[in-house]
Amino acid sequence: WYLADEPTEGMAAELRHRNALRHELDRNHPTYVCSCRPDLFAFHASFADVFAMDATDDGAALLDWCRRAQREVMDHKPVVAVPVADCKNPDDIPLRAWVPIVHGVRGIIWYPWNQRGGGPRGIGLHDNEPCQKAFKELLAELNGLMPAILSTNRRQFEEGDIHCLYGDGGRGQHCLIMLNASEKEVAADFAVPENVQLSLGLNPGNMERYMPQGRR
Repeated sequence: WYLADEPTEGMAAELRHRNALRHELDRNHPTYVCSCRPDLFAFHASFADVFAMDATDDGAALLDWCRRAQREVMDHKPVVAVPVADCKNPDDIPLRAWVPIVHGVRGIIWYPWNQRGGGPRGIGLHDNEPCQKAFKELLAELNGLMPAILSTNRRQFEEGDIHCLYGDGGRGQHCLIMLNASEKEVAADFAVPENVQLSLGLNPGNMERYMPQGRR
């Protein structure tokens, strides 16, 4: 149940009422609220079972929002990202998904509405073939990595601009998803930190080293 879109500070009583009413009428489905105010993330999250954030920016701003949600919300309830689906550069689409995923979100709800020009104009992806192609490729990639993304044995760690998510890939496989979080191309000789390997019950030194290159 969607309680409110970008609520204001004065909606606390109304949100509590909406949340209680939905739970009274339906005990089988969670409630969620979507916020566009990083300074109110914890406040908004307190009114629903699931917290969603309007991840409308790219780059450093998106990373800051994800980190704030990690600090203030993720320890006690799931977080969902709501990135904009339509964009001028199709290469930005994977980044809008992978930054939140690597930093712990449990779901993505794409916002497809095109509001360029100051107001509603229509569904942005309808006539945008390059973006449609980018989504098909991204969703196929996500589907293949879903066991690792949803693994209960996830670990997130960083080494400079390289941000990583480890997860069990199923059938005895170990999956390391690596993201270049900077605005520049990065090439780095990278290995899973020994303390992370130990926390996962792996033998330090037995995992191969990885060489991430490019923007992603």
